[in-house]
Amino acid sequence: MSAPNAHTHGALVPGSGAPPPLERAPAAPGRRPALWTRDFLLLLAASVAFYTGFQILLAPMPLYVVHLGGGEAAAGLVTGLFTVIAMLVRPVTGWALDAYGRRAVLAFGTAFCLAAILAQEWAATLGVLIALRMLNGFGFGFATTAGGTLAADLVPRARLGEGMGFYAVSMGLPLGIAPPLGIWLAGRGTSPPSSGSGPGSPVSLWCWAFS
Repeated sequence: MSAPNAHTHGALVPGSGAPPPLERAPAAPGRRPALWTRDFLLLLAASVAFYTGFQILLAPMPLYVVHLGGGEAAAGLVTGLFTVIAMLVRPVTGWALDAYGRRAVLAFGTAFCLAAILAQEWAATLGVLIALRMLNGFGFGFATTAGGTLAADLVPRARLGEGMGFYAVSMGLPLGIAPPLGIWLAGRGTSPPSSGSGPGSPVSLWCWAFS
C-alpha cells in the first residue's frame, strides 16, 4: 500500500512532518518585533512632509479664491470638489495597489499632487483653479490611500495598533502647525501654491521612494 500524500488539495496532513505553508515562525519569547525600522521611519517622515504641504496650501486657499474674484460660495466649491474627487478615486486606488504595488501608487499620487500644486501658481482664472484643485484631489486620493496601506504592511502584526497610532500622529501633527504657517506666509505676500506645499511633495516623494 502506498504512503499517504503529505498534502491533500493544499492542506497539510497531520504527522507528515512538513511545516504548514505560509505560516511565520513565532517570535522569540520575551522579544517584541521591531517597529522602528528604516522603512517605517521614512514613511513617517514622508507623511509629515506631505500633510504639512497639504495643510499649508489648504488654510489660505479661500484668500487665493477671493484674489481671483471668487466669493464664499466659490471658496467652498474649491474645497468641496477637491474632497469629492479624492473620495471617488479611493476604490480605484485599492485595485491599483494590488495591481501595481504600494510604492508605485504612492509615487504616482505624490507626483500628481506636486504637478497640480505647482500649476496653481499660474492659475489666472477661478475656473482654472477649480480644475487644478480637482486634479490635486485625484492625486491626493491615490497618495493617502497608498500611504495608509503601506504603513499597515510595514508594521509588525503584533504591534499593528501601536504602529498605526504613530502613523496617525504623522498625519495629524501638521494640522496643528501648518495652517497658521500657511496664513502667515499668505500675509507676507506668498501665494499658496509656492508657500511650502510645493516643497512638501518632493520631500515626501523622496522619502517614499526609499521606503
